[in-house]
Amino acid sequence: MSGRAYGKPGERTLQRQATIGGPPWALPVTLLAAAAVAQAAGVAALVVAAPDLARGVVYGPAQLGAAHLLGLAFLTVAIVAALLQLVPVLLRTHLSTTRRAAVTGAALVAGSWVLAAGLWADAPRAVEVGGTLVVAAGAVVVADLAAAVLRARRKGSLGAVGAGVAAAGGWLAVVIVLGALMAANRVHPFLGVDRLRLVAAHAAVALLGWVGGTVLAMSARLAPMFALSHGYRRGPGTAALVAWHASVPPIALGLLTGIAPLAAAGGAVLLLACGLAAWFVA
Repeated sequence: MSGRAYGKPGERTLQRQATIGGPPWALPVTLLAAAAVAQAAGVAALVVAAPDLARGVVYGPAQLGAAHLLGLAFLTVAIVAALLQLVPVLLRTHLSTTRRAAVTGAALVAGSWVLAAGLWADAPRAVEVGGTLVVAAGAVVVADLAAAVLRARRKGSLGAVGAGVAAAGGWLAVVIVLGALMAANRVHPFLGVDRLRLVAAHAAVALLGWVGGTVLAMSARLAPMFALSHGYRRGPGTAALVAWHASVPPIALGLLTGIAPLAAAGGAVLLLACGLAAWFVA
């Protein structure tokens, strides 16, 4: 029975990958290593930009370079690496093929660095090239997430956590569109919106909707696993996910339009979401 039922070691590895849907470990680990390098570079860039930030200058070359190293090359690359491994756990379906994930990850890493360097050096050509790579890679990630969510829904394995991942993917799409518009506007100015307000809205959607939303969705499943908790109440976690994502539109729109009460209302909902998340974990 050992020959046919269990197969050879290499065959068993391929069977496990096909069943679980995750890529070979080297791919996410390589992306995480690239993200760690970007984190160190981003922190160094932030130190360089610190004097300007202390004077209230937030839209300079060094500041933009540091922000994109940390937001794209570090956080986004790390999240994509984690999703490659965790989407099969959370949604019971694969996120992407190994080849497509490798090409997408490479484009995201390279594009993030080129874009950050272009912003730092005020080099329009580098901004165009890096921005194009980031937009293309981000669009593939969004499409892969959407396809995984649809498969999970058909299989009945979506749940609140899957819905949270789907919402975060939607915010990533918004981030990509806003980022593309802002990069194009920096090379060929055409937007009539106050750029600082646009930057604030873009940052809010990126940090709260995409980064925070993804982390919260994964935590809703992984925190009970790490705590070896069985029979836990899912209600507070689901409510936290709903409140968190509901807080993003008023915060972003309030920052974009300069309507402080609207942003404050979104902040109040965000605080409620944090309280619900703490209740769930506790």
